[in-house]
Amino acid sequence: MGHVLTSDTNVGPPKYAHGGAIAAVMDDAAGRVAYEGVEKPIRTAKLEVNYRNPIPLLKTVVVESWVERVEGRKYYIKLEIYSNLLNNATNKNKVIYAEGEALMVSLNNKANL
Repeated sequence: MGHVLTSDTNVGPPKYAHGGAIAAVMDDAAGRVAYEGVEKPIRTAKLEVNYRNPIPLLKTVVVESWVERVEGRKYYIKLEIYSNLLNNATNKNKVIYAEGEALMVSLNNKANL
C-alpha cells in the first residue's frame, strides 16, 4: 500500500487527474508487489483499469495492490485506488477512484529485456 498526491502535472479533464497517469501508477504498484515475490525482472503482460470516479488534482489517495494468485511465472494482481478512510471499521466514507487487474510475468534467465 502507498499514497499518491495528484498534481497539476497529471491534469486530464479540467481539475482532475489524467487517466494515463492513473494507469501508470497502477502499473507501477502491480510491478512492485509482484517483484517482491520473485526478486528478478518482471514485466507487465496485461493491465486493465476500471475508472470509477475522477480523482481531483491535489488529492492524496491510497494505492493498494496484492497478489491474487500465482501460476508458474504468472502473477495475477488486484489493484485499487481510493480515498483515505474516515471510518476504518465500516468503510462508510471510502471513495473508490479506480480498480484494476494486472498480469505480471517474471522473465526467465534467457530473456535480456
